[in-house]
Amino acid sequence: IAGWTTSFTISGATIANSWSGTLTSSGSTFTVKNTAWNGAIASGQSTTYGFVASGTASNGTVAVTCTAS
Repeated sequence: IAGWTTSFTISGATIANSWSGTLTSSGSTFTVKNTAWNGAIASGQSTTYGFVASGTASNGTVAVTCTAS
C-alpha cells in the first residue's frame, strides 16, 4: 500500500500530542494518517503510531478502522 488512514472515537478525551502519524479531530472522532516516511507498507510489514490523551474516556475497547490508499 502507498498510504494508510485510521479512525477512532474516544468520547471525553483530548489528545495533546502524537507521533508517527498526522492527527486530526472532529469532535470525539480522531483520524491519523501516515507521515511521508511510513506510508508505504509492503506485504508482511507493519507500522505504529502513538498519542498522549487525557480526560474521562470510558473504559473498554476502542474500535479502530484502517483504510489503505
